[in-house]
Amino acid sequence: METIFLIIVLALLVIGLVIISFFALLFLTLLIYVLSHLYPWFRKIAVWAAKPENLFPVLVLAIILLILAILAVSFVSGIIGILLAVVLLLIAALLFILVDLGVLVWIIRLIAWLYGLWRRLLVNIYAFARLQTMKFKIKVDVQKETDWKTKWAEMKNKLSEEAEQARRKISRQK
Repeated sequence: METIFLIIVLALLVIGLVIISFFALLFLTLLIYVLSHLYPWFRKIAVWAAKPENLFPVLVLAIILLILAILAVSFVSGIIGILLAVVLLLIAALLFILVDLGVLVWIIRLIAWLYGLWRRLLVNIYAFARLQTMKFKIKVDVQKETDWKTKWAEMKNKLSEEAEQARRKISRQK
Protein backbone atom coordinates (compact mmCIF):
# COMPACT_ATOMS: atom_id res chain seq x y z
CA MET A 1 0.00 0.00 0.00
CA GLU A 2 2.83 2.39 0.85
CA THR A 3 4.69 1.70 -2.41
CA ILE A 4 1.59 2.41 -4.46
CA PHE A 5 1.09 5.65 -2.54
CA LEU A 6 4.76 6.56 -3.12
CA ILE A 7 4.48 5.81 -6.86
CA ILE A 8 1.30 7.93 -7.11
CA VAL A 9 2.99 10.84 -5.27
CA LEU A 10 6.07 10.61 -7.52
CA ALA A 11 3.88 10.46 -10.63
CA LEU A 12 1.94 13.52 -9.46
CA LEU A 13 5.21 15.34 -8.77
CA VAL A 14 6.51 14.54 -12.26
CA ILE A 15 3.23 15.64 -13.86
CA GLY A 16 3.26 18.80 -11.71
CA LEU A 17 6.86 19.57 -12.73
CA VAL A 18 5.98 19.13 -16.41
CA ILE A 19 2.98 21.44 -16.09
CA ILE A 20 4.94 24.02 -14.07
CA SER A 21 7.86 23.93 -16.52
CA PHE A 22 5.42 24.42 -19.42
CA PHE A 23 3.92 27.51 -17.80
CA ALA A 24 7.37 28.77 -16.79
CA LEU A 25 8.55 28.47 -20.39
CA LEU A 26 5.39 30.18 -21.57
CA PHE A 27 5.98 33.01 -19.08
CA LEU A 28 9.64 33.37 -20.12
CA THR A 29 8.67 33.42 -23.78
CA LEU A 30 6.11 36.15 -23.19
CA LEU A 31 8.56 38.09 -21.03
CA ILE A 32 11.25 37.95 -23.73
CA TYR A 33 8.73 38.99 -26.39
CA VAL A 34 7.43 41.90 -24.36
CA LEU A 35 10.89 43.13 -23.33
CA SER A 36 12.25 42.86 -26.87
CA HIS A 37 9.39 44.98 -28.17
CA LEU A 38 9.39 47.45 -25.28
CA TYR A 39 13.15 47.84 -25.02
CA PRO A 40 13.42 50.69 -27.56
CA TRP A 41 10.77 52.62 -25.63
CA PHE A 42 12.50 52.03 -22.30
CA ARG A 43 15.79 53.04 -23.84
CA LYS A 44 14.38 56.28 -25.25
CA ILE A 45 12.72 57.12 -21.94
CA ALA A 46 15.92 56.33 -20.03
CA VAL A 47 18.05 58.49 -22.32
CA TRP A 48 15.51 61.31 -21.96
CA ALA A 49 15.56 60.92 -18.17
CA ALA A 50 19.38 60.88 -18.11
CA LYS A 51 19.69 64.39 -19.49
CA PRO A 52 20.60 66.68 -16.58
CA GLU A 53 17.90 69.18 -17.56
CA ASN A 54 15.33 66.38 -17.10
CA LEU A 55 16.89 64.29 -14.32
CA PHE A 56 17.15 66.93 -11.62
CA PRO A 57 13.68 68.49 -12.05
CA VAL A 58 12.07 65.03 -12.04
CA LEU A 59 14.01 64.14 -8.88
CA VAL A 60 12.96 67.39 -7.18
CA LEU A 61 9.33 66.85 -8.26
CA ALA A 62 9.34 63.29 -6.87
CA ILE A 63 10.73 64.48 -3.53
CA ILE A 64 8.14 67.29 -3.37
CA LEU A 65 5.36 64.77 -4.10
CA LEU A 66 6.61 62.54 -1.27
CA ILE A 67 6.56 65.49 1.10
CA LEU A 68 3.05 66.42 -0.10
CA ALA A 69 1.89 62.83 0.44
CA ILE A 70 3.17 62.92 4.02
CA LEU A 71 1.48 66.27 4.56
CA ALA A 72 -1.77 65.00 2.99
CA VAL A 73 -1.91 62.07 5.40
CA SER A 74 -1.16 64.25 8.40
CA PHE A 75 -3.34 67.30 7.63
CA VAL A 76 -6.23 66.01 5.49
CA SER A 77 -8.32 63.59 7.45
CA GLY A 78 -10.54 60.82 6.25
CA ILE A 79 -10.59 58.85 3.06
CA ILE A 80 -9.80 61.88 0.90
CA GLY A 81 -6.42 62.34 2.63
CA ILE A 82 -5.57 58.67 2.20
CA LEU A 83 -6.62 58.68 -1.48
CA LEU A 84 -4.68 61.86 -2.10
CA ALA A 85 -1.61 60.35 -0.40
CA VAL A 86 -1.91 57.12 -2.45
CA VAL A 87 -2.20 59.06 -5.72
CA LEU A 88 0.75 61.26 -4.81
CA LEU A 89 2.81 58.21 -3.83
CA LEU A 90 1.99 56.45 -7.11
CA ILE A 91 3.01 59.50 -9.13
CA ALA A 92 6.18 59.85 -7.01
CA ALA A 93 6.94 56.14 -7.58
CA LEU A 94 6.63 56.63 -11.35
CA LEU A 95 8.90 59.65 -11.16
CA PHE A 96 11.44 57.70 -9.10
CA ILE A 97 11.36 54.97 -11.77
CA LEU A 98 12.27 57.68 -14.31
CA VAL A 99 15.06 58.87 -12.03
CA ASP A 100 16.31 55.29 -11.64
CA LEU A 101 16.35 54.84 -15.42
CA GLY A 102 18.32 58.06 -15.78
CA VAL A 103 20.80 57.00 -13.09
CA LEU A 104 21.11 53.61 -14.79
CA VAL A 105 22.05 55.34 -18.05
CA TRP A 106 24.70 57.37 -16.22
CA ILE A 107 26.06 54.21 -14.59
CA ILE A 108 26.25 52.49 -17.99
CA ARG A 109 28.04 55.52 -19.42
CA LEU A 110 30.49 55.48 -16.53
CA ILE A 111 31.15 51.77 -17.02
CA ALA A 112 31.69 52.31 -20.77
CA TRP A 113 34.11 55.18 -20.03
CA LEU A 114 36.00 53.12 -17.43
CA TYR A 115 36.13 50.17 -19.83
CA GLY A 116 37.61 52.39 -22.55
CA LEU A 117 40.15 53.78 -20.09
CA TRP A 118 41.03 50.30 -18.82
CA ARG A 119 41.29 48.96 -22.38
CA ARG A 120 43.61 51.78 -23.46
CA LEU A 121 45.72 51.20 -20.36
CA LEU A 122 46.04 47.49 -21.09
CA VAL A 123 46.85 48.14 -24.76
CA ASN A 124 49.55 50.62 -23.72
CA ILE A 125 51.01 48.17 -21.21
CA TYR A 126 51.00 45.43 -23.86
CA ALA A 127 52.64 47.72 -26.42
CA PHE A 128 55.26 48.81 -23.87
CA ALA A 129 56.01 45.20 -22.96
CA ARG A 130 56.36 44.25 -26.63
CA LEU A 131 58.62 47.24 -27.23
CA GLN A 132 60.83 46.30 -24.30
CA THR A 133 60.94 42.68 -25.49
CA MET A 134 61.92 43.81 -28.99
CA LYS A 135 64.64 46.11 -27.59
CA PHE A 136 66.00 43.27 -25.48
CA LYS A 137 65.95 40.91 -28.46
CA ILE A 138 67.76 43.45 -30.64
CA LYS A 139 70.31 43.97 -27.88
CA VAL A 140 70.87 40.21 -27.57
CA ASP A 141 71.12 39.82 -31.35
CA VAL A 142 73.62 42.67 -31.59
CA GLN A 143 75.57 41.12 -28.73
CA LYS A 144 75.54 37.75 -30.51
CA GLU A 145 76.62 39.39 -33.75
CA THR A 146 79.44 41.21 -31.96
CA ASP A 147 80.48 37.99 -30.24
CA TRP A 148 80.44 36.18 -33.59
CA LYS A 149 82.52 38.88 -35.24
CA THR A 150 84.97 38.74 -32.36
CA LYS A 151 85.20 34.95 -32.56
CA TRP A 152 85.56 35.11 -36.35
CA ALA A 153 88.37 37.64 -36.02
CA GLU A 154 90.05 35.47 -33.37
CA MET A 155 89.78 32.38 -35.58
CA LYS A 156 91.11 34.37 -38.56
CA ASN A 157 94.03 35.65 -36.51
CA LYS A 158 94.72 32.18 -35.18
CA LEU A 159 94.60 30.68 -38.67
CA SER A 160 96.79 33.45 -40.08
CA GLU A 161 99.28 32.88 -37.22
CA GLU A 162 99.27 29.14 -37.93
CA ALA A 163 99.70 29.84 -41.63
CA GLU A 164 102.58 32.19 -40.85
CA GLN A 165 104.20 29.53 -38.67
CA ALA A 166 103.77 26.98 -41.45
CA ARG A 167 105.39 29.38 -43.96
CA ARG A 168 108.35 29.93 -41.64
CA LYS A 169 108.83 26.19 -41.24
CA ILE A 170 108.71 25.72 -44.99
CA SER A 171 111.13 28.59 -45.61
CA ARG A 172 113.57 27.15 -43.02
CA GLN A 173 113.51 23.80 -44.66
CA LYS A 174 114.54 25.21 -48.00
